[in-house]
Amino acid sequence: MLRNAEAQLSAGHVEQALVGFNAASQADPTRKEPWLRSAQLQFDAGNYGRAIVAAEEVLKRDPSDKVADSVLTVSGLRVASKSLARLQGNGALSSSTAQTEAKNLVRSLRETMGNDFVSGDDKPVRPPPPKGTPRPKPKPATTPAAPPKDDNPFN
Repeated sequence: MLRNAEAQLSAGHVEQALVGFNAASQADPTRKEPWLRSAQLQFDAGNYGRAIVAAEEVLKRDPSDKVADSVLTVSGLRVASKSLARLQGNGALSSSTAQTEAKNLVRSLRETMGNDFVSGDDKPVRPPPPKGTPRPKPKPATTPAAPPKDDNPFN
C-alpha cells in the first residue's frame, strides 16, 4: 500500500497518494511512515490543521522524529499567525482575553526563538562574546584625518 501511494505521488496524484497513505496507516497502525508522508504533503499543500494531526500521529509512534516535530511546530505557528491576523482584521484583538493570548504567544516565541526572531529583524545576529572575553580594540585609522577647516573669513 505504501509503495502504491508513493507511485501515485510520483505520478503527481497527490489526493490519491493521500488516500493510499491513509489506507497504509489503517493497515499497519504501528508504522509512522504513512503518517509522516501525509503530514509532509498536507503541510506542502497549506493544510496546516491536517498536517498537525498527521505529525502528532507520527510523534505518538516515534517521539524523537525531527521531521514530524518540525511540521508540527511550523504548522502551529502558521495557524496561530493566520488566526491573529484574522482577529486583528475583525477588531477582535481588542478584547483582553485575545490580547493576553497574543502576549503569551509572543513571550513563548521570544523564549524559544529569541527577541530578534520575534521582532522580525532579518539581519544576521552576532551573538555577544562570552563573559570574561575582552572586547577587541578598535583598529587605528589607516588614513590621516584631514586638518580642520578654518571657517574664519578674517584669517
